[in-house]
Amino acid sequence: MQEETQNNKDAEDVEGRQIRGYAIISKGDQPEIIDNETFVIPSQSCNGKYTIKIVRKQKKEEASCSCPDFQKRGISCKHIFAIRFWLKLKYQLAHQYTIEIEEPSKAQKCLYCASVKIVKNGKARNKQRLLCRSCGRTFVAEKDFRKYKASGKIITLAIDLYFKGVSLRKIKNHLKQFYNFEIDHSSVYRWIVHFTGMINNYAEQFTPKGSGMWKWTNRWSKRKANTSIAGML
Repeated sequence: MQEETQNNKDAEDVEGRQIRGYAIISKGDQPEIIDNETFVIPSQSCNGKYTIKIVRKQKKEEASCSCPDFQKRGISCKHIFAIRFWLKLKYQLAHQYTIEIEEPSKAQKCLYCASVKIVKNGKARNKQRLLCRSCGRTFVAEKDFRKYKASGKIITLAIDLYFKGVSLRKIKNHLKQFYNFEIDHSSVYRWIVHFTGMINNYAEQFTPKGSGMWKWTNRWSKRKANTSIAGML
């Protein structure tokens, strides 16, 4: 009976570490990559940092962390779970996700004189009517969209830059300058919201009993993604 009770307690401890690991990533903390096997992640309780090492040999994995919890118990801590989850997420983004994005093309021009001095002038049959201030004529706006395919690499880069504090407009400029990928900064923000939601949905399936802390963290991370836009523009 005592052995069964201890096993249940150990299982709950492991599950709790998993949840806390997912919480670290879902609220935006980004690990620092030292090399292919070594990562640094901020402490959640102080200003320090911990070094995590994950070595894969064939089908086996050896993981270690410099935090007190791992040093004392010798089992996977929340920082190790955070790195595992982060690596898995980056792999999925890089290999499985390609998103088509529709963006308006260049500024609408007058159909009669090609002037760009146009303003909205009501609607006709649920379509936007425009008024040309140059020639005074009105016409119905035609949607002119260009489709972009964003690779997982581009999406991952944009999300990494965002959580490192880079503004949405600077991310947009970076993608244009180094990857020749044009996109509106508002679309970058939609990526953030989409994939933050994906992280939360994935992690929710591991919610343990007495999960008040996790629910609070989950709400906090969603609120962060939704309220950061003003400060990141």
